[in-house]
Amino acid sequence: MSKVIMLIPIEKNVGLTTISLGVISAIQKKTSNIGFFKPIINSNNLEKMDHTSQILSTNFSIFIIKSIHIKIDDVIYKKKFFSNLIERIIDRYESYKNKTEITLIEGFSIKNNPIWNKLNFKIAKILNARIILVTIFKKLSNLNKFKKKEVDFYFKKNLDGVIVNKKNEPNFLKNIDNVSEFDFFYQKKLFLKYQFIKKIKFLPIIAAIPWTMKLLETPILKITNYLNAFSFCKRKKTKNFLVNKIKIFNQDYKNMKEEDISNSLIIVNSNFLKKIKFYINFFKKKNINFSILVVFGNMEKKSLYLSLSKINISIFFIYLDFYEVLFLLKKFSFKFFADEGTRIKRIARYVQSFINKKWTNNIIKKKENNHFLVNPEMFKYKLKKNAILLNKTILLPEGNDPRIIESANICSKLRIANCILLGNKNEIKKIASIKKISLNKNIKILEPKVIQENYKNDLIEIYSKKGIERKIAEKDIKKNIILAMLLLLNNKVDGVVAGVINTTSEVIRSALRIVGMSREVKLISSIFFMLLEEKILIYSDCAINPNPSSDQLADIAIQTFNSSKLFGIDPKIAMLSYSTGFSGGKNSSIEKVVLAKEILNKKRPDILVEGPIQYDAAIDSEISRLKLPKSILKGKATILIFPDLNSGNIAYKAVQNSTKSTCIGPILQGIKKPINDLSRGSTVIDIIYTIATTVIQTNDKII
Repeated sequence: MSKVIMLIPIEKNVGLTTISLGVISAIQKKTSNIGFFKPIINSNNLEKMDHTSQILSTNFSIFIIKSIHIKIDDVIYKKKFFSNLIERIIDRYESYKNKTEITLIEGFSIKNNPIWNKLNFKIAKILNARIILVTIFKKLSNLNKFKKKEVDFYFKKNLDGVIVNKKNEPNFLKNIDNVSEFDFFYQKKLFLKYQFIKKIKFLPIIAAIPWTMKLLETPILKITNYLNAFSFCKRKKTKNFLVNKIKIFNQDYKNMKEEDISNSLIIVNSNFLKKIKFYINFFKKKNINFSILVVFGNMEKKSLYLSLSKINISIFFIYLDFYEVLFLLKKFSFKFFADEGTRIKRIARYVQSFINKKWTNNIIKKKENNHFLVNPEMFKYKLKKNAILLNKTILLPEGNDPRIIESANICSKLRIANCILLGNKNEIKKIASIKKISLNKNIKILEPKVIQENYKNDLIEIYSKKGIERKIAEKDIKKNIILAMLLLLNNKVDGVVAGVINTTSEVIRSALRIVGMSREVKLISSIFFMLLEEKILIYSDCAINPNPSSDQLADIAIQTFNSSKLFGIDPKIAMLSYSTGFSGGKNSSIEKVVLAKEILNKKRPDILVEGPIQYDAAIDSEISRLKLPKSILKGKATILIFPDLNSGNIAYKAVQNSTKSTCIGPILQGIKKPINDLSRGSTVIDIIYTIATTVIQTNDKII
């Protein structure tokens, strides 16, 4: 799996392309297997590359992951589009991640809308990227706004440090209309020590790159073509002449002899041609290379500049007013392009020379902790993707509920599942029309009355074996939840999801009567996937068993262990109590958990488990160190087994509502076939994820 590095700018105009070139160049000294990804670009042209990708693909041996083409306004103004975009970015990365050893992601430049910051950090978090903040010297003080606690909160251990660009960059073209002479690229004295950042010790400096005119040397023809200037006589050296300074010569010019004009473009008003001719001869004798741009508004002095053009230097002419030229130059972009290979390699080498070699070595040696699937966004993505791969059919017996209809429609469109709605066809279509739901053609609607007779005898036979009277079977066959279980038993569908109308007890009772429990379990239990800000926890059992015994707690833990493996979560079990060890004294509730752990250890010695332990010590490494120094979980539990339904149900609802986290569940465990219960307050999103989860329960081979 590819390691991911992400450059995140925290200011405007930080020179992100330049930094990307330098970082790529530094990494290529250690490995050639590198990828580059600019997640989105504002373009309808699917063949178009972003600026950095164009440069890298032309000048470097590097794998380019194709960008997603969008309209920027859609990201800013459409909330649903933002969520869909995140999924598309993950999907694009996942398609290419195994082709490279290291992938560099170039974040989005800061705009006026905070959505870009949100998008940058979201991508970095989801892809488990090593983060490098990028700023410029002039805005360095803004780093002070990042307090250590905030950095820890946003980035945890994924923040590698900061790259400071354009150190001691001069101010260009300030108040251009009022100046008579100026340098575009005047280089101030460089300070090579980094005293300015000693206070920010928790943000390591990966590179502090001094501004230099050499990086901005621009071909003379690039400037003259931009101005539409022309030359009567093209010199052989003109094509390769690089400009790193622009100087203005007019009536206020005092003594040009003292100036360094090498590699300069001198702009002169046609009124001062005679005066500058003296200086030209002076610098020619010293073999100093420079060019001249003559600015004039008419052709009256043609003979004068024709004679000037005979001098063996590059001279260009432009039919514009002097201040029009200055205005155009102020807007001129010194951006480099893919076809400027020599310049690009020079820039890459320069930036790379300032990058801390220890960082480069560490990024290559560091083994990536593959915790993609315990990242909430990635978990949801994988849940849907793996469901699509399985291509299973899920029956929804409460087909007349608007939430069920909408959820089934979305799942069908996304191919999460082939959905069957059990209910009156005309009524379902009427509800869909009222709710403006355009039913997907793949959704199948089953009329209960049409198929009830087909399964009536099956139900009578099942009930008779359980000592239930025939007349009850004849009555129950008319219940959609019972009919759904019979369809599942007869392999007409792969799973059943219900509960927005039926109670939990009705769903479970129907499942037990018709489908039955798995052979290896003694009870049905439930889990909730708690998708928190930074991680995923599994809570169990918070919906089914009121007061499980020690033996039942051990069985619940084993079931949950198996479920966690199925869904790609590393199982580390904490058997919860109000006490860590016997710190709260000995009593029956603590002893129940102690015995449960002992039973679990005997049944499954391969399972990593700790208990009795308090909730905070189970999930917080610092508290774990204080309360349980010899802890085997070290505060990194992923599965929390609650001692009873009272504590479990209160806990999951408290966490869900207090943190506004996504909660998927209850997911039922221990039934022969995948059946899941919905809360009667379930949202469309809840139902979609429960359908996807039910699909995953049909097969454990793809996770």
